[in-house]
Amino acid sequence: MVKDLPKIGLMVAPEAGFRVLANATKLAEGYGFDSLWIADGAYERDFNAAMTVAAYNTRRMRVAIGVTNPYTRHPVKTACAIASLNELLGGRAILGIGAGSRDMLRSFGGDWIKPVRACEEAIRLMRLVLDGEMVHFKGECFTADRVRMLIPKKSEIPIVVGCRRPKMLQMAGRVADGILLDNVPLNYMRYAIEQVREGATSVERKIDGFEYGDLVVSSISEDRAEARNRVRRHIPYDFITISGRELISVGLTLRDVEPIRAALRRQLPEDFARARAAVTDKMVDLFSISGTPEDCIRQIRAMESAGMTLVMLSIPSKPEDDPEEMIRLYGEQVIPEFK
Repeated sequence: MVKDLPKIGLMVAPEAGFRVLANATKLAEGYGFDSLWIADGAYERDFNAAMTVAAYNTRRMRVAIGVTNPYTRHPVKTACAIASLNELLGGRAILGIGAGSRDMLRSFGGDWIKPVRACEEAIRLMRLVLDGEMVHFKGECFTADRVRMLIPKKSEIPIVVGCRRPKMLQMAGRVADGILLDNVPLNYMRYAIEQVREGATSVERKIDGFEYGDLVVSSISEDRAEARNRVRRHIPYDFITISGRELISVGLTLRDVEPIRAALRRQLPEDFARARAAVTDKMVDLFSISGTPEDCIRQIRAMESAGMTLVMLSIPSKPEDDPEEMIRLYGEQVIPEFK
């Protein structure tokens, strides 16, 4: 049996603007990217509008929310939103859901209540709504009484869980179609897969075809130093929520990343520069795909060996980063290696 090669997707942050998104979408589809993922940023352009832009600029690629959460929108409304987008996309939508950010929720009076239970109930409720039947649902976190979606069902919509911690990974194995990790090191990818399988086994569920994905900060250039310097601006944000287990898996500790986390707490311009300066070469190696096309091919193959079936690239999107050139380099020199 020939082993499936990992699919390569692209993340475009809504902060990039709709014109950048439209151009990136057209380029990515033309160069053979498998999927386009739209972040649900707390204070950025809404994912519904961004996915609509992507829908009108694609014919083949899958388009995904990567990821929303069950707190800022009721799961019934999220189900209706993704069903609408799936209709527009002709059956190519993916729904990503995760617990979101505790700090973000608290900034407008919300709270991070029972995140694993909330996500599991949301997935179960959304599946019922997406089936188009009358729904009566009563859980610990959500209820729905006499709810029936009036949008025609175009196709089954895969639901992936954006997560990294054991209980959420196990929950994904019980009820979801895939996971989307967040820039985790290789050893932790293997651990995550074990947790997903443990969750599936606990309910005697077969998960053939389960999607194992990782969102990874990436920059590609013929100039290795330039590519690595680009990702130094983005890596610090991964250390805000990283777990001790992830760090231990690569020989680091929370103490090693504390200077970066401390620099980001005030969110002042000079603090971002301090955080970037604290990112070591080892951290760039462990927490990014960056460098020349040959470097990136090697790093993606390592993720394949760790069990990833989807490598989702988050590339810098500011004009000075030249995101279109990075998409071109990936399309011409990297993606053909995985076809």
